[in-house]
Amino acid sequence: MDPYYSDDLVTIYHGDCREILPALTFDAVVTDPPYEIGYAGNHWDKTGVAFDPSLWSLCLNGVNGGHLLAFGSPRTHHRLMAAIEDAGFDIRDVICWLYASGMPKGANLKPAYEPVIVARPPGSKAALQIEASRVSTTDRFGGGKAGTSGFAQGYTKGDGWTAGSDKGRWPANVITDEAVNGNEEWGRYFYCPKPSRQERRDNPHPAAKPVDLLSYLVGLVATPNSTVVDPFMGSGTTLRAAKNLGRRAVGIELDERYCEIAAKRLGQQVLA
Repeated sequence: MDPYYSDDLVTIYHGDCREILPALTFDAVVTDPPYEIGYAGNHWDKTGVAFDPSLWSLCLNGVNGGHLLAFGSPRTHHRLMAAIEDAGFDIRDVICWLYASGMPKGANLKPAYEPVIVARPPGSKAALQIEASRVSTTDRFGGGKAGTSGFAQGYTKGDGWTAGSDKGRWPANVITDEAVNGNEEWGRYFYCPKPSRQERRDNPHPAAKPVDLLSYLVGLVATPNSTVVDPFMGSGTTLRAAKNLGRRAVGIELDERYCEIAAKRLGQQVLA
């Protein structure tokens, strides 16, 4: 099994993840599988593969006790979650990524969030990287001092703060973007908007996720020196985020066009 691309930290395989996963071992899974809704008329987004428990069984067999994070659609993530659970994973939580930039389609509600399923093998003691993922307590809008601005507004330790320190907020299971936040105190836990026009210049994938968001999620489940796998790599954003953090990563992609795009993105000297 020869890689399509490889460097000191990341490896890309071109092919069906169901054929490649059995040969791999890894410490965490961070992936954006097909939403199975035929997104933007793309055939690859309605094959049923994401709802197949046997696929997630391969992830369970290969992961060394670590977490799995899988994006889903608000319309279909219940079936994705059931498939992951049927494969043997324990569902631990769902992270909700809120954003204000989604465009309404027809007479439907405007899309404004995507769920990220959090799971791990049964009996696993793997912990989320809470300390490494704390969010700065600096008051971005009021110029307050890090670690103290929340208490000035009436927050307590129960809100995930550490009084008089700069440790930051406890990571939440809601991630919001800046447009959603506005000046509201509740919205300052973390924000990440959809990919900017500049970011999309080198990432034409129709379902692209922002590098900042994937960097946060990879850092939440992957310790230094660990290996992250993305069975549905697409244009390589998970791998790019892992490389930015100094983690090893393996990506698998069925469409060779996106393997080429990902290889170009990963080969850049400066990653953003």
